[in-house]
Amino acid sequence: MNIILHEPRIPFNTGNIGRTCVDSGSSLHLIEPFGFILSDKNIKRAGMDYWDRLDVTRYMNYEDFCAKHPGATIWYATTKARQSYSDVAFGPDDFIMFGREDAGIPEEILVNNEEHCIRIPMLPNERSLNLCNSVAVVLYEALRQNGFPGLESKGELHSLKWKEESEKAETADLIKNTEIILASASPRRTELLKSIGIRHRIVASEADESSDEKDPKKLVEFLSGKKAEEVFERIKDSEDGNITVIGADTVVSKDGVIFGKPYDREDAKRILKAISGGEHQVFSGVSLYVNIDGKTFTKTFSEKTSVHVRDINDEEIESYISSGEGMDKAGAYGIQTSFMKHISSIEGDYFNIVGLPVSAVYSELRNFNL
Repeated sequence: MNIILHEPRIPFNTGNIGRTCVDSGSSLHLIEPFGFILSDKNIKRAGMDYWDRLDVTRYMNYEDFCAKHPGATIWYATTKARQSYSDVAFGPDDFIMFGREDAGIPEEILVNNEEHCIRIPMLPNERSLNLCNSVAVVLYEALRQNGFPGLESKGELHSLKWKEESEKAETADLIKNTEIILASASPRRTELLKSIGIRHRIVASEADESSDEKDPKKLVEFLSGKKAEEVFERIKDSEDGNITVIGADTVVSKDGVIFGKPYDREDAKRILKAISGGEHQVFSGVSLYVNIDGKTFTKTFSEKTSVHVRDINDEEIESYISSGEGMDKAGAYGIQTSFMKHISSIEGDYFNIVGLPVSAVYSELRNFNL
């Protein structure tokens, strides 16, 4: 992302904004005249040791900037705008301009760029936020929309461990005496298991998945059981030690109709048209086949999540099908793909929609005292 300061007045603000740009991987563009000398010690004091790592460019005036960035998408942050910064779609290479602390961006610039003027909502009759805060608020919304590219999303305690990390370690201890086998070739399910610290190997099920069951809950429980049982029976005699096989199945259901993975483009179009503009349910069934010291235990359960989808037109459906992102997924879509822009809300476990309710799986593994 790119931040523009138009004729900044206060060196401390510019220094702090420079630090924000360094931490966020953004570039800073400074349009003269300034209210200070660029080498001012207050700038570097505010930016600390970040300033030397800042990607910063200066321009003689606004016309100089425009000449050097023809065709650039520029958003103008101003209290005079008629739309919120959260209502627009920022591109990864967009520029966001902020005006001088005492006057803002000149109205001669704003009036020619009304559609690209944005504001931060505030109480009526209040003047404006501090410039540093304003830059941070809008910049991080733009970064969020673009997936925080290149930024570290998780931190660690220095001397202690977060509860999540402690639970991962506990999970590892629980399952250290049994081998976990996932009876599915789904890359999404294997990534979800890895994310909660469960090491496993994959043995794809070869079970016959045909069924006349019309109830989606009973169907996914039946199919997950068949998958887990087929793999368990196939490998149990050749395995040394304890094993746990996890079988899973996911379907989408709306108004009594069950949708699995699409057969082809036409089937995908049929499914997406059916779920457009309403609520549907995602059911995931999970079956555990556990062999401990020669004794076999089983457990089957399922989770349901409701998904609300906005109206999707034919052009949007064709575009999504062409992306190929939903052709291997129940309901012909993946919530973690670009289809997310069509989903207004969900009720229930998000990861259940991805294909595996990992919290429930973790709880059941603990109940087996693995």
